[in-house]
Amino acid sequence: AALVATADVGVHNAPPPRAEAFGLGWEALHAACPSLVVGVVTSFGPHGPLAGAPAYDLVAQGRSGLLTSHASRGDLVPVRAGGIPMADLTAGHLLATGVLAALVAARSGGVGRHVEVSLLGAALAVQIQDLVWLQGEASGAAAVATQGDLEARADEIAGGLAMNPYDRCYAAADGYLALACLNLAQ
Repeated sequence: AALVATADVGVHNAPPPRAEAFGLGWEALHAACPSLVVGVVTSFGPHGPLAGAPAYDLVAQGRSGLLTSHASRGDLVPVRAGGIPMADLTAGHLLATGVLAALVAARSGGVGRHVEVSLLGAALAVQIQDLVWLQGEASGAAAVATQGDLEARADEIAGGLAMNPYDRCYAAADGYLALACLNLAQ
């Protein structure tokens, strides 16, 4: 509480139960400093069956459809959009924008705000053009890779692209499994 008493902004990415346990929940922070802007990045948002579930960029890209919607022709397995942690980067940009807007409001009104962005929401946001179909547009998703497209790049993928066994996609009987184990506990 002493640290936030004079702060303008606090940012964290702790899942809701852990945030509460550490005293980082919105209610506790707002009580300690009513003008504080609190920015939070979650995996899947504050509500729903996955609200407290952990995730990494690869999982958010997989659940959002970003892995396949931005695949290149011939990809054997889904590969991160642009080969970068797009959900992580976009979530950070969205959070920064929201926090800055909330900070302006807090400075003019004296009341802090809670700003939350999810990795899943960020991964969906970067592909909004692919998710919206307007009357009169051609139907079908030209950028979506087919199984044949994925198999055509087998040698390229086997040559080193996306080969971290702890942070990649694996073919499964009903599609693909996005696996992200990036710390010892996992």
